[in-house]
Amino acid sequence: MINQRLALLQRQSEIMDDHCTTCKQKSSNSNRYCVDSCEVGKELKSIGNQLLGLSNRKKEMKLGMAMNIGNCAKLKYLAETYPFLKQKDMANILGVAASQISSSLKSTNYKNSKPDMSIQEHVQNYMKKYYPEKMAGEVIVTKTDEQQVIKSTSEHVSIEKYQAMKNSWKRLAAEKDKEIQELKLQLSVASTLTDINSNGAEDFREKFEEQVEKTISWKAAAQKLETELNHEIEQNKLQKAQYVSLSEQYKTVEAAFKDSEKEKLELSHQLEALKGNSNFAMKEEDSRQKGELAKLQLALEQQGEINEKLKQKIKYVQSTEKLTSMLLALKIQECL
Repeated sequence: MINQRLALLQRQSEIMDDHCTTCKQKSSNSNRYCVDSCEVGKELKSIGNQLLGLSNRKKEMKLGMAMNIGNCAKLKYLAETYPFLKQKDMANILGVAASQISSSLKSTNYKNSKPDMSIQEHVQNYMKKYYPEKMAGEVIVTKTDEQQVIKSTSEHVSIEKYQAMKNSWKRLAAEKDKEIQELKLQLSVASTLTDINSNGAEDFREKFEEQVEKTISWKAAAQKLETELNHEIEQNKLQKAQYVSLSEQYKTVEAAFKDSEKEKLELSHQLEALKGNSNFAMKEEDSRQKGELAKLQLALEQQGEINEKLKQKIKYVQSTEKLTSMLLALKIQECL
């Protein structure tokens, strides 16, 4: 099961890396794939359904809808009162398809319903017709603990009375078996204590101490595993917070990059305007404008360096975001 889930996760990751990064059918306000209009997105949704086990839930729903609650109550009466009946006989008595009996026996309605005895007369007529040997003759009931046999020589025996009598004997036998097991346990404890008091005290003490050490080591290992699991959960929370922070940084850097591009364009227009204005009235004005031109060129160079740094930072944020998503997927696989 784990290998199957890992294979599905790997397949999902490959599809998202190959297709979803360039898919044009994404939602405008999120990075999720479109499962309504994109065929690849529909395949991803199918993989997700397999991971979540939706097919099992559908199966349970189908089992629950096999028969209604009333028929399930009648079916429970048949199954408990006449355990020798076959499923086709139950289907004939209830007037349903034989395929529904098997699924209904597994359904929630059947498990939660109470036996319905309203069909008792109809069932007895069916039994007299198809199973006359079950309705007449000798019925033998054995009491297991005392090996007593009770025989009924009546020509007609009520199945309900027979079943009630059989259940009472079973209850008595179960109670006797429970008492016998308790006596055996007490006898075993007494014999063990006798052996210990006589000549096996040292061996018993060593075995007891060894068992205590094993229990302590097991508890320590369990606590260690619990601590590691809590640590992994905290790490996942921190990574999620880092991912959110990186996403916000990416948005901020992207906005700053757009502003810098706009500012660079305005500076370029100003530089072109200054270059076109070649006729100056005075030399001082000419030198002043040349100084401003030099400052603008220097500002453009500095802005270009800033833009290059911003582009590098954007690439870093994108690579970090992809790495974070891969780490989260690996953590999910480990948890599964």
